[in-house]
Amino acid sequence: METTFHVYQSGAQRFTNTVFDLLSGSKEVSQTKGLAFILSEYPEAVISLLKVPEIRRRMPQKLATKMSAKKIDFISVSAEKYTIAGARADIVVQIHTKSGDKLVLIIEAKNINVTTSATDLENQIQRYLAPEAIPELR
Repeated sequence: METTFHVYQSGAQRFTNTVFDLLSGSKEVSQTKGLAFILSEYPEAVISLLKVPEIRRRMPQKLATKMSAKKIDFISVSAEKYTIAGARADIVVQIHTKSGDKLVLIIEAKNINVTTSATDLENQIQRYLAPEAIPELR
């Protein structure tokens, strides 16, 4: 299985990053990039996420059965992924199966000191899923 890790894929920013890009600070952005890097380096962590009951319940049943280590071909992890409108999705995980199916997980990380409602968070994620927001997620 192949994986990739991307940070700030907008404009002139670099396409590939290393662990050294994650070493500065303890702010939410650094933590988000750190978690994204871990997910890109340890695909078994992504596969474990797919087993979380709340995540599994939200997957189409037909797709849920195809999301196993033996059936996944490629995982792409993007940290701080820009939308066309300039918003940033904290972590976007694209999972491709050998049969051509694709599943996208969007992780919206919040600082421990930030209070938000589930409705606000859901609305934020829905904006990332709009057809014009992140073209490769159409």
